[in-house]
Amino acid sequence: MIYKNLGSSNIRVSTLGLGTNGIGNFQNNNPDKTHNRQKIYQFALERGINLFDTAELYGEGYAEFILGETFKKKREQIVISSKVNPDNCTHFGLKRSIKESIKRLGTDYIDLYQIHWINPFVELEETFTILEELVLAGYIRAIGVCNFSISMVAQTSKYLKKIKISSNHIEINLFNQYEALKNLHYYQENKISIIGYGVLNHLNLNFTKKQQAFLDDLQKEYNKTLSQILIRYFTSLESIILLSRTDNIEHLKTNVGSFDFNLTAKQRQQFYKLFQYKVQTIPMEKIKIPQQFKKFNNFEIFKNQNNLIPSPLTIAQTFVKYNYFKPLKLLEKNDYYYLDSYDFYGELKKYLAWRILYDFSKPIPSIVF
Repeated sequence: MIYKNLGSSNIRVSTLGLGTNGIGNFQNNNPDKTHNRQKIYQFALERGINLFDTAELYGEGYAEFILGETFKKKREQIVISSKVNPDNCTHFGLKRSIKESIKRLGTDYIDLYQIHWINPFVELEETFTILEELVLAGYIRAIGVCNFSISMVAQTSKYLKKIKISSNHIEINLFNQYEALKNLHYYQENKISIIGYGVLNHLNLNFTKKQQAFLDDLQKEYNKTLSQILIRYFTSLESIILLSRTDNIEHLKTNVGSFDFNLTAKQRQQFYKLFQYKVQTIPMEKIKIPQQFKKFNNFEIFKNQNNLIPSPLTIAQTFVKYNYFKPLKLLEKNDYYYLDSYDFYGELKKYLAWRILYDFSKPIPSIVF
């Protein structure tokens, strides 16, 4: 395993960490699945993974509780990153959330505490003032953000007086690496880590002949799987740490086996050159979605009856306030476009947010596969 500093902190983390979502909640969980997940956590630590990522939203705190139970006698051997629900990013909410997360985790502190996504209805100054107080009080060791644009990351320095953020947790894979990596120099210069999620998404899609030949050659040269090649590519880039999540111990073994080889500088450059899916704008009327969602009016979207988190209204307001909209992911077929089925509801909430803003009058920023 390879280790890096988390941002400018002195916290050393494994370049590959483990996510903890999808484990159920306190009222509805599968004991066998929970036990299996704990075995995976323990195996990960044995294989050198020390970064475990969780959130108060994961199973309404159940994921935090199980992680804490698993490592209650090994707390000093692991690095815990957790996330606050953006609804709790107020003065009172943050102080309550951190104490409840610490209690569920069975610890005295959290190593990295992150804003799960920006809450446009709470001022950043209020949020970061309290987060800095929590660091100085010893509740947390480092502050992170999730799904922030580069300009939003830069804004945090206005509100933090004695420390700065350590990380930005964003999606990163072959299909959005251009957007994720075009600001890599900023993260390097400011000693801010990128914690990437979703690195192995969409590996079942059809690549171009040139892309496929390149990937096939790498797998043959290094005798590695595609997932191992991708993990090694992204972790070879300075400032990048990856997260994966699995309930299959064999998959974890494969992922951990990604660090006994090195890609050449030329191969890394080819990766970046061959997989540049840049943002384009797509007319809303060209996007095909299920009829029950397309017929929604703005009132029905505001109601958020599908309980999408974050809500379309939150995403829309984030664009209004911070001029930031995470591009829609679309698949093109027969001159029409379809929401990425890998995370259908994740894409649906962005589509509905754009409906709130512009209905069908303005094309939507998208990455097309």
